[in-house]
Amino acid sequence: MRNKMSKNRKTDIFGKSLTCDFVGGPVNHRLRYGGGRGQDLARAAGLKPGVNPHIIDATAGLGRDAFLLASLGAKVTLIERSPMMYGLLREGMERARAAGGATAQVIARMRLIIGDSIALLPELAPEIILVDPMHPARQKSALVKAEMRQVREIVGVDEDQLDLMKVALSNASKRVVLKWPAKASPMAGLLPCSHQVIGKSTRYDVFMLP
Repeated sequence: MRNKMSKNRKTDIFGKSLTCDFVGGPVNHRLRYGGGRGQDLARAAGLKPGVNPHIIDATAGLGRDAFLLASLGAKVTLIERSPMMYGLLREGMERARAAGGATAQVIARMRLIIGDSIALLPELAPEIILVDPMHPARQKSALVKAEMRQVREIVGVDEDQLDLMKVALSNASKRVVLKWPAKASPMAGLLPCSHQVIGKSTRYDVFMLP
């Protein structure tokens, strides 16, 4: 999630503190029972047995996609430009390291940096880039989870998402994966993707690079 946060924004906007938890909850459940490399994101990223690429999550947010990819063996660099989201991620990763065991082993394959992906990607020589921009709120706001509303309040909407995609496509050596609402039209301004991996609410538009 990339847009700059509003000043003095608190994490308890909706009455519940927003945290980044890699030790318990849905992240831990996904680690234990998620389905391995057969999961949609893993397939979109091209993870195969014996192949552990370097993946850059250019819109890190709460780090859950990055954690999943790292749990499957990939080395993942997370980029987050919101200072508040960066702080939540850093604290969550520190707690996961302290917990030890399998969770700490996954965190060891994750590197977090703060900054703007548009500026940083040309310096990082990535193989694969994951882009998950913050989308405008649905008209039926009740359908949006409270946690996602909290994140949106912090980071806003990624108005420069097309610029980010263009930079990603110019700098990845193997593929760019765009995480997008399953029923949404393709991002305007891009050439058609190579293929898609489509789930119930989310799809991954995969751009293979020569």
